[in-house]
Amino acid sequence: MSHRSRWTLTTRRLTCASLTILAALGMQAVVSTGAHAATSGRQDATQAVDPPCVRPGQAAYPVSYYWKNALGMQLGSGTVSVNTAPSLWGGQITPGGTFTVTLTHRTTQWPLLVTRYTTTWDLSSLLAYADVISQSGTGTISGNTLSITSPSVKTDPPTKVITFQVRQGTIGGSMTIRPTGISSVIAAPGQLGNNTPAPPIQIVDGQSISPTRAVNDTATTTQNTSVSVPVLANDVATSPRFSSVSTPSNGTATISGSPQELPTVPGTVMTWSLYHRGRLGTDVMQVLIGAPTATVPQTPIGATSPNISDDNTAWGFHTGVYVVPPGQTTTRFAFQSVSAAGGSPAIGNFLDGVEFRTPPCP
Repeated sequence: MSHRSRWTLTTRRLTCASLTILAALGMQAVVSTGAHAATSGRQDATQAVDPPCVRPGQAAYPVSYYWKNALGMQLGSGTVSVNTAPSLWGGQITPGGTFTVTLTHRTTQWPLLVTRYTTTWDLSSLLAYADVISQSGTGTISGNTLSITSPSVKTDPPTKVITFQVRQGTIGGSMTIRPTGISSVIAAPGQLGNNTPAPPIQIVDGQSISPTRAVNDTATTTQNTSVSVPVLANDVATSPRFSSVSTPSNGTATISGSPQELPTVPGTVMTWSLYHRGRLGTDVMQVLIGAPTATVPQTPIGATSPNISDDNTAWGFHTGVYVVPPGQTTTRFAFQSVSAAGGSPAIGNFLDGVEFRTPPCP
């Protein structure tokens, strides 16, 4: 894993003690995964469904079209946006995963005599490896061909949405969609995307798509001696990043190194868990998850409030589920102190065994 960040822990009042990363919750401690801020939100655990295990590609595959007259001259123009969710053109998915293909037609210039048109698409590779589990909008599938016809005079067809589920036993296959033509009653057959297929979606073994998992770390040092901890060395992710660290109960903690970012896939079901204990008595904290600028307090499973409360006699275990909402390609995990028995929220709220993870791929 390249560009690993390191935490430098400088202790000033600590004698042969063990430092646990994320052990004291004096300020927000954040694990940030992703590169693009987007819509935030939270869904209850009861709404969680297993997402596809994917390695994202590109979402959009734009296709241009036009018609011709009897002399072969170009008439009119338009585009079809062929998008996937999650973003999969040129990406990877595992057997059992689901994804949608959305086709949206937009005519920018109608030829004088063209009032309706039909576009056709080759779905043979998609149907060879995946089943259609739902569809909506204008368009019919006959054999391996999808045909989409405009419904009325100089009106583009409503958006066509098809949801596919990849079959088991298809590892090694690849799927794409290919435009095959555009036609109308009056104009001669036109041009649709030069018959160029979309970047293929590869079907791979889930073990090749790593889940995201952050594991706590410990280090021991003597008084007035700093120690560096390679925090990300035992984590599983692609280009993980730490953006801040909580204040330890003794000494100081800083982050050094070159941070990197990891995108999250909308629809991914993520679980979090941690152990919490008060320092001088009963301390209260919250887990915040969401877009980087709009994290939301999370209610642990079995609880009625996002407030996590434990005294200083025993460690309490807490866990929850978070579903990455549509459009959110960056997800931030943060801890916030609500109160501490000593009177200062900045002193207290010990944490241990903190984990954020996605379900393992099949």
